[in-house]
Amino acid sequence: YANVITDSSNGIITSDDANEFVKVLHTYSFYGKERALDEFKNLGQYLIGKNGAIRALSQISFLLGVMNSNQIIDQGEMEKMSKEYQAIIMKSLMNKN
Repeated sequence: YANVITDSSNGIITSDDANEFVKVLHTYSFYGKERALDEFKNLGQYLIGKNGAIRALSQISFLLGVMNSNQIIDQGEMEKMSKEYQAIIMKSLMNKN
């Protein structure tokens, strides 16, 4: 499934990052939604640290869509989480200046 994510992302998601995201899906399957959302938070921090805030924002947005399409989160949750990550990233960018 990591290859499907990578291929459908138009270069936004690398295979390494997709493999990290698959951990979120596995966590959801074995431990449920709350643990999967915690794992996604870890992934978000990993992406920001590894790829920088701007690139991570597009990656996180894409992966939130993947979580929505896999019915882990609904449309409202996806939009809420997207806004939360936008705020986190903007704050991190402001702190660098």
